[in-house]
Amino acid sequence: MFLGLAGNESSFATSVVQSLDFTRRPVPGNALMPVLERDISSAASNVMTMLVKGNAALFENEFAKEYTLAVEDMISLHFLNDEKRMLVEELFAKGLAFATQNMLENDPNSRTSMKLVPTAALLAYCPLQTMRGMYGCNARREIQQRTIDTRTDSIISLTMRNNEDAHFAHTRAGLWSQMLLGGSEYARQLGYNHSKIMFEQNDLNARYRKGFMISPTIPWRQAEIDAESGRVDSIFDLSQHMITTVLISLDTNYGQLFEANIEITIPSILPLTRQQVIDHQFAIAHAYALGANLDTSNIYVDVNSIVENTDRVVQSRNLLQSDSAVETQLVLTESEFDIITGFASAAEVDALQEANSFIASIQAPNSLVSQLALTTVNTALARKVQYYSMPRSMFNRQRGIDKPRNRQACYDDTTWEMAVIRPRNASDTQDITGFVGCQGRRIGLPFPNTTAKVWDTAMHIRGPMQDSDFFLD
Repeated sequence: MFLGLAGNESSFATSVVQSLDFTRRPVPGNALMPVLERDISSAASNVMTMLVKGNAALFENEFAKEYTLAVEDMISLHFLNDEKRMLVEELFAKGLAFATQNMLENDPNSRTSMKLVPTAALLAYCPLQTMRGMYGCNARREIQQRTIDTRTDSIISLTMRNNEDAHFAHTRAGLWSQMLLGGSEYARQLGYNHSKIMFEQNDLNARYRKGFMISPTIPWRQAEIDAESGRVDSIFDLSQHMITTVLISLDTNYGQLFEANIEITIPSILPLTRQQVIDHQFAIAHAYALGANLDTSNIYVDVNSIVENTDRVVQSRNLLQSDSAVETQLVLTESEFDIITGFASAAEVDALQEANSFIASIQAPNSLVSQLALTTVNTALARKVQYYSMPRSMFNRQRGIDKPRNRQACYDDTTWEMAVIRPRNASDTQDITGFVGCQGRRIGLPFPNTTAKVWDTAMHIRGPMQDSDFFLD
């Protein structure tokens, strides 16, 4: 666990307070409450970085390849009042602050087996929601059933669901720290460099060596500040004390995903032609999922929704060697399209709640999730599209997001697939592999050792409805 942000290797020792193993650190008189503290009261110096590090000597064994360390739940308590802090610490010492609930026994549809539950005694001191007349302590959920809370933007993951390009992880941390520390370029670079140092020093990965950056600030009510400080002009938002409780599991379900049962449509717009969106649809969907912390297997671009818009801007200028004006035309091309995002959970009500929370987070002003998704998509497309112009927004706000809906099950039409492949393989010199998918209703016929070619089709989602469909017309 670390307090502070390090902008470079040379300043790491002086910028960061660290405890390298809380599980084996004795604290005299209070073994259940290890403490990490510093005497600088600023948001940057008190950002908490928490790493959960499994031993490679264990996890890289063949029998352990499917195991993962999962952070199930994380709840932080923020204090302005020392008396309340001591009362809460007494609850911890007696084992009365939190309980674990067996979700497999109480909720057969749960994605996880255990859940961290704050007790009524703890909530009486530190409520999760604002309570009239209760001051001095607030509780905040950072992670619930392995899902980061995007509503408060209080936490960011240094490692996502998949082993992604490390640059994306550092960029995500930079944008998060920029939002937390005032919006400056210095703050963005500080978060980026801190993430990079943590990656390189600790060899982080998505399976058993994970990391999180947690905000020390919380939006206190003015009444609470006035009650605790005795002043009416104080505007601080930094807690003097914070207690973080984490439930970590050793799980064998690494990489095991549910099929999405709830989906939403995200109206999007990018400076690409229609064909470019089609050609790079997988890169767009994959990058969007990584930036927004979504399952990459449950997101795709609806190619049937693509609408290309072209605008010509006429400009004129006078040359020194000529009295007449010379007109030039600037062609601006952009495409509107839908990104279909699925939310997977064994319980449909949980997926629905997650979808609604995501809609609220991307529609919020200065949405961090939207910025993360846009930055990741821009980075991915800049590597693939020549002269790609980086837009400042991707979410098409002229169209609203409809309510979440149930995703209808659809299965590939393998009979039609074979009917297309066999006659074509008989006449072509190279074997052709074909597929018909439900997502986007497209047909791809990749040729071995060459670039895959993809055709759009207006074919019915259940397969061919007329003879011409068999000839890919």
